[in-house]
Amino acid sequence: FGMRVLNNLWNAVVREFPLDQSSDDDTDETSLHEAFQQKEAEKFVGRDKLLKQCTAQVQTCKNGTLVITGKSGSGKTALLAGLVQKYVESENCSSSDCVLTHFVG
Repeated sequence: FGMRVLNNLWNAVVREFPLDQSSDDDTDETSLHEAFQQKEAEKFVGRDKLLKQCTAQVQTCKNGTLVITGKSGSGKTALLAGLVQKYVESENCSSSDCVLTHFVG
């Protein structure tokens, strides 16, 4: 009886979630982060001096870490989205594949 129940359950799972159907969750998540980054970058206006300072920090950073701090709502996310966009469009970046973004809210 137990094996029959297990087989029935397994067959129901396979019908609902076919094994040959693959979804690339990483690609989906990457697309969501890229769309979020573009949306936030649109919000970033002005503050050219701050953007230049951050760009200089990124270019001279030896360990690849840049920390941005500030009060809630001060524009940290928009700043970083704008920084990513500027860097990807610059001559320092050979491809947008060289930048990995992951936004956590």
